[in-house]
Amino acid sequence: MKKPIILFGILTALPWLSQAQVSFNGSYTENFDSLGPAGTGYPAGWSGVRYAGTGAIGPLTPGVTAGATNTGGLYNVGTAGDADRALGTLASGTTIPRFGLQLANNSGSTYDQITFSGVSEQWRTGNNATVNETASFEYSFNATDINDPSATFQPLSSMDLVEIQTSSISGGAIDGHANQILISGSISGANWTDGSTLTIRWSDHDDTGTDGLYAIDNFGVTTVPEPSTFALLGLGAAGLLARRFRC
Repeated sequence: MKKPIILFGILTALPWLSQAQVSFNGSYTENFDSLGPAGTGYPAGWSGVRYAGTGAIGPLTPGVTAGATNTGGLYNVGTAGDADRALGTLASGTTIPRFGLQLANNSGSTYDQITFSGVSEQWRTGNNATVNETASFEYSFNATDINDPSATFQPLSSMDLVEIQTSSISGGAIDGHANQILISGSISGANWTDGSTLTIRWSDHDDTGTDGLYAIDNFGVTTVPEPSTFALLGLGAAGLLARRFRC
């Protein structure tokens, strides 16, 4: 199996990857249905990049598929004409995708625990039953974008997009609605401070043989403030009660 993530790490951030951030105030959800059956863009805050075998790197514009494609890239996936969409990745020898999201903490709070959730869907099978394919999930609190080589990214494997039809020996489209699993994962002691940014990303891998297509749907982020934040809230409530009793 090739290891494209290492190659990403030696590249420098490029101006075209400038990424809009979504303002975060305690929770976030994205079901990708805003893409519609034919959309070729990203929801706000999301972006995607491509690593090519020549060493070039560039942005990836999502295509649209129900799983029939065998061309490497990022995809708005779903049954043809269906409003229920997901965002998926398919790796090849010339295109290894990475995609993700940036959330800017504008809540006024510092978060101690962050919980991620979603649905991992498989929309195309690979042809190698000896390799269990994954698109690996990572997060960072100091990244400027999803491909920042100087940032510290940490893995959270329970949020990986994973191969469901692991015994398949032929590549072809399958129904992702019938081939899906719930995924979730938490970070404790996160210390996600007000004014800082959380970057999350999935990185695909060019596995041996033809690869499957794996997608995220119904993605969510929920948080729990640090105990000190709760204490401040409690003091504020106590102050209001004291004022009420003095009146």
